[in-house]
Amino acid sequence: MMSGWLGMGLTGFFFMTFFLVAAIALIALAVRDPATRPGTPEYRSGSAHESANDVLKARYARGEIEREQYEQMQHDLAA
Repeated sequence: MMSGWLGMGLTGFFFMTFFLVAAIALIALAVRDPATRPGTPEYRSGSAHESANDVLKARYARGEIEREQYEQMQHDLAA
């Protein structure tokens, strides 16, 4: 006749719980944002996002802002 947790006993219960938690942790590590994973260039350099100056340069290059606006915003960012 079976006793305890479906015949596994206390040791079996702890092993089952450990492997369940380990499986959930591995799944969570596999699906998280790649930029936050250790070993990726973005994680090491801290440059996962563009700086404000890079965004400003890109907007000027696309013609979204005029030269005067660009220079004023660049001056504001430097301050």
